[in-house]
Amino acid sequence: MPGVTGTDGGNAKATVAPVPGLTARPGGPAHPAVDVTNTGPTRIGKRTVTLSPGPAGVQFTRTQAVFLQREGAEPVPCRVSTGPRPTATCPDAPLNLKPGESVRLETEIHPSPGLRSGEMPSVTFTVGDLGSAKADFVIK
Repeated sequence: MPGVTGTDGGNAKATVAPVPGLTARPGGPAHPAVDVTNTGPTRIGKRTVTLSPGPAGVQFTRTQAVFLQREGAEPVPCRVSTGPRPTATCPDAPLNLKPGESVRLETEIHPSPGLRSGEMPSVTFTVGDLGSAKADFVIK
C-alpha cells in the first residue's frame, strides 16, 4: 500500500507490507513484522511506529519495543496504553531509508495461552504518515 505525502522533503512515500508465514505457540512469544520500502524520491528519516493488536488474546510486553532489522540498530522503546484497545507508541524509529532501500520492523508480543491451533491473531503496524499493514501469525 503506498504511503501518503510525508514531511521529508514533501515527497516521502513508502510501502508497508506484512512478512508472511509467521507462526507462534500459545503463550508466545510471537514476532510479527513488516517490511518498509522507500518508494519515493527522497530520504525517509525518523517516524513514530504505532502497534495495535488484533483480536483478543494478544498482549504487549511490559518493555514493548520495535526492532529494526539492520546491523547496529538499537530497539525503539514504546509507550503502552491501557484499556480495552491498547496500543504501543514507539516514537522516533530511525528508518533512515534512501530511495529504494528497505528495513524490516519487528516486535515481540505474547499470544494468550487460551488461543487454539489455527487461530490467526495480528498486530497492525502504522508507520507515521507512510502507511500501515496488518502482520498476521498462525498459532501452531
